[in-house]
Parts: sequence; C-alpha cells; structure tokens
Amino acid sequence: MDSAEFRQRGREMVDYIVEYMETLGERRVTPSVQPGYLREMIPKNAPHEGEKWEEIMSDVESKIMPGVAHWQHPRFHAYFPSGNSFPSILGDMLSDGIGAIGFSWAASPACTELETIVLDWLGQMIGLPDAFLSFSEGSKGGGVMQSSASECVLVSLLAARAQKIKELKTLHPFVDEGVLLSKLVAYCSKEAHSCVEKAAMIAFTKLRILDPDENLSLRGTTLSQAIEEDRALGLIPFFVSATLGTTSCVSFDNLAEIGPIAQEAGTWLHVDAAYAGNAFICPEFKYLMDGIEFAMSFNTNPNKWLLTNFDCSTMWVRDRFKLTQAMVVDPLYLQHSNSEKAIDYRHWGIPLSRRFRALKLWFVIRKYGVTGLQNYIREHCRLAKSFESLVRADERFEVCNNVKMGLVCFRVKGGNELNRQLLANINASGKLHMVPASIHGRYIIRFCVCAQDAKDSDIEYAWQVITDYSTELLSGEMVNLDRKCKSEISLNGLENDHSDELGQHIEKLEISQSLMDLMETVHFPIQKHNRKSWLKQLGTRVRRMVKNHAICNSVSVLLKIKLKNFIVIGNIASRYISITFLSFRFAMSRHPLTFQVLAQCKTTKAKCSRMTLPHHVVETPVFMPVGTQGSLKGIIPEQLEQLNCQIMLGNTYHLGNRPGPDLLESCGGLHNFMGWSRNLLTDSGGFQMVSLLDLAEITEEGVKFKSPYDGSECLLTPERSIEIQNAIGADIIMQLDDVNNLDKLTQFSRTTRWLDRCLKAHKRPEAQNLFPIVQGGLDPKLRTESAKQLMERDVAGFAVGGLSGGEGKDQFWRMVHLSTDLLPNEKPRYLMGVGFATDLVVCCALGCDMFDCVFPTRTARFGCALVATGQLNLKLKSFAQDFRPIDENCECSTCKRYTRAYLHTIATVETVACNLITVHNVAYQLRLMRNIRENILNGTFVDFIFDFMDTMYPKKDFPVWATDALKAVNVDLHERDKHDKIDC
Repeated sequence: MDSAEFRQRGREMVDYIVEYMETLGERRVTPSVQPGYLREMIPKNAPHEGEKWEEIMSDVESKIMPGVAHWQHPRFHAYFPSGNSFPSILGDMLSDGIGAIGFSWAASPACTELETIVLDWLGQMIGLPDAFLSFSEGSKGGGVMQSSASECVLVSLLAARAQKIKELKTLHPFVDEGVLLSKLVAYCSKEAHSCVEKAAMIAFTKLRILDPDENLSLRGTTLSQAIEEDRALGLIPFFVSATLGTTSCVSFDNLAEIGPIAQEAGTWLHVDAAYAGNAFICPEFKYLMDGIEFAMSFNTNPNKWLLTNFDCSTMWVRDRFKLTQAMVVDPLYLQHSNSEKAIDYRHWGIPLSRRFRALKLWFVIRKYGVTGLQNYIREHCRLAKSFESLVRADERFEVCNNVKMGLVCFRVKGGNELNRQLLANINASGKLHMVPASIHGRYIIRFCVCAQDAKDSDIEYAWQVITDYSTELLSGEMVNLDRKCKSEISLNGLENDHSDELGQHIEKLEISQSLMDLMETVHFPIQKHNRKSWLKQLGTRVRRMVKNHAICNSVSVLLKIKLKNFIVIGNIASRYISITFLSFRFAMSRHPLTFQVLAQCKTTKAKCSRMTLPHHVVETPVFMPVGTQGSLKGIIPEQLEQLNCQIMLGNTYHLGNRPGPDLLESCGGLHNFMGWSRNLLTDSGGFQMVSLLDLAEITEEGVKFKSPYDGSECLLTPERSIEIQNAIGADIIMQLDDVNNLDKLTQFSRTTRWLDRCLKAHKRPEAQNLFPIVQGGLDPKLRTESAKQLMERDVAGFAVGGLSGGEGKDQFWRMVHLSTDLLPNEKPRYLMGVGFATDLVVCCALGCDMFDCVFPTRTARFGCALVATGQLNLKLKSFAQDFRPIDENCECSTCKRYTRAYLHTIATVETVACNLITVHNVAYQLRLMRNIRENILNGTFVDFIFDFMDTMYPKKDFPVWATDALKAVNVDLHERDKHDKIDC
C-alpha cells in the first residue's frame, strides 16, 4: 500500500469508524456466536498473494463484527465504561503513525516529557498531594502510564517487596533472601480486585484477604488486628492494597483509618481507584480520598471513565526511586548521556517498550477541558441515580449498594438462582449486557452506565427490558408453585349469586406466615399490622372478579390461603383455596402492558414491536378501526377476528350514554357485552363532546355541554371520564384532555393537570393502561414542555393529540416528528386520528406505533373502496360492467366472491354493500400495516416506502409535505437511485 492508497483507505476507515459508532445502537450488544466460529470462516492458511483492500474490509463486516462484543453500545452495562472518544482515537492514530518506541528519553524525548506533563495535569485535577507530582518543588514522586490497573498493582507490590527485603537485609545480612521472602505478607479486602491476588502469586508472597464491614468497606480495626496476628506468627507485613471504588459495587475502603495503621506498620500502602478515581476530578467526590496522604502509590484508569481508549492506566508514586530500584536493568545499549537528567520510563514498569500513549490523553484533556470531563462524569452519575429510582419504585426489586457513582447493584427479591436465571435470560436476548457479582453471599446484578452519550431513554429502555424478563420469569415461578398445591378449591364456574358469600368467607380466613412470604414474593404484600383490612380488600376484589367473569387460568397465580375451618385436628395436612387473579403477568409489573421492540429501521425512525395487553398481543405499527357503541359500522366482531384485527376502539362518550356504564359494569365490561375477545382502546369522550356539540364550554373543572339525547346540562370531568372507562374495561384508556382551547398554553398545562386527576381517579391500574395525551398545538416549545411534563408520570404509553384537525400538513408532520423525538422509543406512541394510507406510511417512518381513524369504515358507507392507487368510487358508471374484484391481490372475503359490477349495483342502496366494502377497506388497512411491519423486520422498509409512493403517485407528484417529512428521516423520494447505491 503506497501513500496515495493509504490516504484513500485512511479516509474510508475514518468514515467506517464514524458510521460504526453512530449506528452502534442498531447492532446486537453481544455476539451470538459459539467458540470456534471464526475458524470455520477463515482459510486455514495465509494467502500467498496480497488481497484487495475491499475484500479485507468486506470480511471485517461479515466475519469479524458478528463476533464483536460492542463495549461502546448504548445497551452495554457490564463491567465498567470502556473509555473512547474521537480525540482519543485521533491521538492513537498519530501515535501509530509516529511509531515511536519510548523506552527512554533518548529514544523519544517528546514521548517521555509529554507523559510526565500530562500525568501532572491529571494528578492536579484529581487532587493528589504535591508529593505525587513530578514538577512540585522538592518532590521525588511522579506519574507513569501503565497498560492496566493490574500492572499498576503488580508494579507497586514488587516495589514494596524489594523495599522491604532491602530493609530486612540491613537488619539480617546473613539471612537468605528466599527465607525473608517467605515471611512477607500483604493485605487487601475481600472486595478488592482479583489482580491483587494475582500479583501476590507472581511475587511469591502471602496475601491475607480481610472481611469488609457491612458497607463493604475495609476498616482500620480489621487491618490492625490482622497485622498483630501475623506478627505473632513471625510474619512481616509489607504491602496493603486499599480500594476506592470496588469492582463489585463501587464501595470505598476507609482510607483515613487504614492509612495511619499501614504507615505505623511500615508497609507500602497502594490505593487502587481504577474506576472511581476518575470521578475525583469533580470537587464533590474528593472527600472519598480522605487519607490519601498516607499512600505510597495511587492508580486510576482514564481508559475506563475519562473518554480515553484502552490502554491508558495512570499511576503515581510518592518516591519514584523506591519504585525504580525494583525495576532497574541497565544494559549498555540502553544507556544515554542524559540518563541522570531525564526520566526513563523503562524503569517504571514490566515492559521495556512503550507506545506514545500520552498523546491521546493530552488530546482528550485539551479538547474537552476539565469542565467538559466533569460534566461527562456527572451525567453518568445522574443517570445511575435515575436507574436507582426506577429499581426502588418497583417493590419486586432491591438496590444492593450505596449508589455514589455510575454503578447500581440490584436484584429481584428472591433466591440466588432466580437472579442468576434472570441475568442469563436478559443477556441471552442480546438486548442488554450486564454482569453479576456477589455481595454478602448474595447474587446481584451490576448495572453500569457505560456509553459515552448515554441518555435517559437508554436507562428507560434497559429498565423496560429488565422488568419484562422479570415479569416473565416470576410468572413462571408462580405457575410452578401452583403445581405444588396439595388440593384446590377452584373458583371457576361459580355463579354470580355465590360471589358475595365467597367474599364474606375470604374475609374470615386465617393468614399463615407462609402465605405472607408468598404474597411478598408476588408483589401483593400483606401488612402485618392490618391483616383484617387486607382481607377485606381481597374479598372485595374476588367479588368483583367472580361477578365480572374476569377469572383467567392461562396467566394466573394461585394464592394459597389456609382455611381455618378446614384444619383437621391431629392432621398436619391442610386444605387450600386457589384464587385466580386476572392477568398475573401484568400484576407483576407496574402496568398491564409490555412493549418489546423487535426491529428498528436503520434509516428512519420506524420500528416493529410486540405489545402485550391483557386480552391479546398487538403487533405494531398497528391501525385500529374505530367503533362507536361497541361495534364498527358495517362489520361484526367475528369478521374483524377473521381479518386478524388485534385491537379496536370504542367511544367513551357514546358508550357512556348508551348502554351506559352501569349495564357495562354489570356484564363484565364491553368485551363481554359485544363478544369481543381481543383488545379495546377507548378515547376519553372529550373529543366527541367538542366535535358534536355546539353548546360546549371547557373550564378547569371539565367539559360542560348540553346532551343531544335529552337536552340536559352535563359535565364531563376527568374523574367521570375515567369512571366510565373503568366500567367499559378497555385495555387502553385515555386521559381527558383539553382538545380545542384557543389558548395553547392553557391547553397543554390544563391537559397535564387533568392527567393527574385521571391518574388519581383510575381504579383499575392492574387491568387497564391509562395513556396521557401530548398537547401544545403547533407550537414546538409548548409541545416539548407538554411531552416533558407527561413523561414525568408513570405511564405505559403516550398519545400524540391536537393534530389531524385541519391544520396544514406541513405543520402536522413537523409536530409528529418533534413528538416522536421527545417521547421514549421503548413505549408505544399513539398518533390519534390518522388513517389515510400515505399518512400511515409517512408517520410510521416518523416513529409512530399506533393509529386510528373512522376513514376506512366511513368511506365504505359512501361506496368507496381502498386500493394501492388510492380509492375506487364504485358508484361511478365505469364499474357497471367491471367483473374484476376490488383488488386482485386482496385475500378478503369480499374480493374472493364479489365483483366491482355487483358492488356498483348495490353501493349506497343496499345495506349489505356497506358490510362488503367495509370488510375490504379494513382488510386493506390491516394488510398495509402488516406489510410495513414485515419490511421493517426484513430491513427493507425504505424500499417499501419507494414502492408504495410510486404506486400511489405514478406521476411522481408526491405531496410536498410527505416528501419533506421523509427527507427528515433520511428518505429522499426523488433520489431512489442514490439510495440504492448507498444500500449497496
């Protein structure tokens, strides 16, 4: 490769690296390969002739990348951060280009001197005593770069060993060094990194591992007692390794206590702060270094938490001469005339040769500055606290460490095997990567904020994955408990008239300790001080479940409640009653909804997901047909099921008037009332109030209006809207929002206040998901603030409202684009009132997951059928003798049996025509969404967009708004050829 080709390939490599880092989130976190995978893909022998560079780089993507664990991935939360940044990469590139071997000052003066200077910079930033800095007046200390923290510990221990043997030889000149070596003993905490144990093995010295206190901190009294015991046995303490920020849980040894004891015992005190030491550049963390003045050496790893790529482990010593005396080997060929004036770093460590590592750390510090690096550290710490708050809010979990920095240790409340299985399931999925640790004999899971540009959405995504797998695992555990029941009295089949008797009987039950433990496990804890109140609550719940026929065996847990009346005297055996709770898998999580992203488009914001609700699984993106009073006009529930419709809408306003909430509640909700076994979503009723009624007034209290049924004055409040929706029993319900207030500031702020009232009024959070609605009109600032306020609430998904109401399409798509940028990708995003085919495709690309509209059913009533090219108005005479189906590629029952001519004859004349065309239109919408999902999964969604738009607009007269919207997500409708080349 000559310089010209290198210039070209170098640019290409930079582009490849940038593309890799910017699209890393689209890759699987960890590889799914098995050991030996690469041996089968690469020839057994090296090539005789050189190969083309294109072929080599092609193999990087096809052979190397499948086996790479992506440490910079936003879903990588294992170990500690692996520092990286563009300035650091550039520093390494320059170092590689220079190719210096800096074993001595003479070999590369700049390599040596820059390392000394940069180590002084960093030492000052951390707050090390002046004795550790090379250029401090009178200092004998200084800093050096090693390859890893393990090397730092080993070098320190070897220096301490050499120093101690030298002292002992002075006192006992005739004793063999091997005998003296056998007497040496080092100390560290049980929480210290394994490299301390490895260093002791290499140095042939004894190591005593001490127990930390309850906070996993090594205390002075523990060390003092161990030293006294060993001295009594004739052993000689020589080295103490203290840890500031342990690997397992970032705990801190008590350096202020350990330091004086180590000094009095004449030992070398080394402080290992590989991860946490980087945070000491922030003033608020410097208190954790109390006692550093007693240390002989200190190390931290900028390649962990200071944006500098591996290897870059920094180490400082108080007396460099004590360090180098253990390492000096000075052959003639390495000597130079300035050896007395300059530092030769070959004496500071194990290897002779050294890379110009100081360049990358110099680049990073200069590019980011102290403030920039401090902000980076602080942001990671903030995100860790955010994750901690999520763990603490879920009673199934516990936090196992004092979260001071970027690591949170947590576990499911349960046995070690349960947590081991949970972590195995999560890691096997490739969605996240975490590693375990053991704290006080308990298996815990470590969650570390690692990614350079980690965001709140990454934390929320990780927690969603963790809770989803926890729910699944715990649900299985409960099913296993079911099978262990000695006997059961099933509630299935009980008639309504038995429900009160059953509820009264439950309130009289005796609660055993074993039941209390079980209830704690399944996140339905019994208050020990108030058992009667708990039983009364349980009795009420069972009455409602039996009365509403809401018992579900498939996803249930049997709560074993020991019956006092069934205890047989002299017999250990007991009888149990099994109470089946509705949708246990959702009772195990915060919401009765799980949302799993299956695939994400690499170009647009489109994604394909699986949303599990109490009644059915919903594949998104999804179009939801709109019903009114428990039905879609022109189609029956059986036909919707045949079309594989997974979720439909009901209108709260109309259902609240007829048949009314009382009747719906008495029959077990709208599902039972209409015979619909799949999912339902209900709107809040507010939109109908405004759209249908002339005499409507919105106040802070609610929506005042005159009923069109009897003319009486009514008031729909947030509380009343939720009360009606609770009676309807839909899987997803909507908050009452301020729909059409001309004052958009009032509109969005009132919507937030009403949301809080809706959440407070919601009586069935275990079975129904309440979605808030983002408002703010066409004002980006107001809409941003609205989304921000709603995301502070604990909800399962979000709706985007205030659009599709007559605003310009250019304004419409910009607000959709903004909203999906704001709302979390890991929760469903429902764009309300959108149903035109082009709108659906574009808004899927903009990142929306759920849509609804009356358009396909309403247009059917006017004799219009939906096809790939737009609409067919079947009332036109041109179809009078057209004996083709509406769409030859459609598999719906209408297209299989009826012609356009027949439908032309009966359209808008016979009621059956409404049914036939509605079936086709709904089938078209559902098939469109299915095609979108399949193309996202296959990675061909962008090609689908081009094909769809070309078919819909054969003259290339694409709507300007659609063209602009797609450009915003990297799809240029007028540059398909360019796109194809990029894909290739």
